[in-house]
Amino acid sequence: MPLTLLIGRFSRHKHTEKSMASLWLLPIVSSVVAAASGGIVATALLPYSPQLARSTIIVSYVVWGTGVPPAMFIITLWIYRSAIHGLPKPATLPSVFLPLGPCGQGSFGIVLLGKVTRELAYNHDLGFSVIQGQSARNMADAIYAGGLVTGLIFWGLGLMWYVLASAFFIEHCIRNRTYVGVKSFTIGFTALTFPIGVWATATTELAAELDSPAFKIIGTVVSIQVVFNWLYVFLMTCWKAVDGSVFIAPEVAGFEGGRPPLRWGSTKTRVDRV
Repeated sequence: MPLTLLIGRFSRHKHTEKSMASLWLLPIVSSVVAAASGGIVATALLPYSPQLARSTIIVSYVVWGTGVPPAMFIITLWIYRSAIHGLPKPATLPSVFLPLGPCGQGSFGIVLLGKVTRELAYNHDLGFSVIQGQSARNMADAIYAGGLVTGLIFWGLGLMWYVLASAFFIEHCIRNRTYVGVKSFTIGFTALTFPIGVWATATTELAAELDSPAFKIIGTVVSIQVVFNWLYVFLMTCWKAVDGSVFIAPEVAGFEGGRPPLRWGSTKTRVDRV
């Protein structure tokens, strides 16, 4: 699915530097999430079918490769676009948090896959490849160590992005005190939940593997922030769903009257042809 969407975007759409947006990451993130979920599934399969767990790990590494590297390419393009044309418009400003998603989920996934690979070799005597015995355990240790270091690198990139995105968002909130109010809220504010949440899971996973008090504190603080962000987005979405304004996307502001073709009416649904 991510590759299909990218092919369509490259071969069917016309783009400019200014039109490029971090929303391009959304189809890619599905691969990153699937890879990290593979580590969770493999952990559940270990007691019942180590061989199937091993196959799941191998597939998850491949899927991780189809998601995280392309996400880095897109983030690079988005940085270039932002340096030339500035930050997104206020209606889509929360999208600055989206690049945090591949960093956090990519870090969590690669650490978890290495952890499961090591458990597979030590507890079930099943190597990652045809190598068995002590050599398989040595290889599993190398995969685990490599995944841990890679996870730390991606976590550090996520930390940088978390600080930058938070600074952009807070600065705009200071200049416009009503920005987090009901009138300014759009469905794009959901970007305050998932990207920060997956970075929090990466933080807690690293805290467990490193037994680090610093990571534990950061993970706790960010997790609490995600809870409050989720509550804010949930309540605002419910509030604006009543009058239907939450279904108006900022991307269609160019339509006549600033409304998309599909409108939410108070008495009936009306379809406008533009």
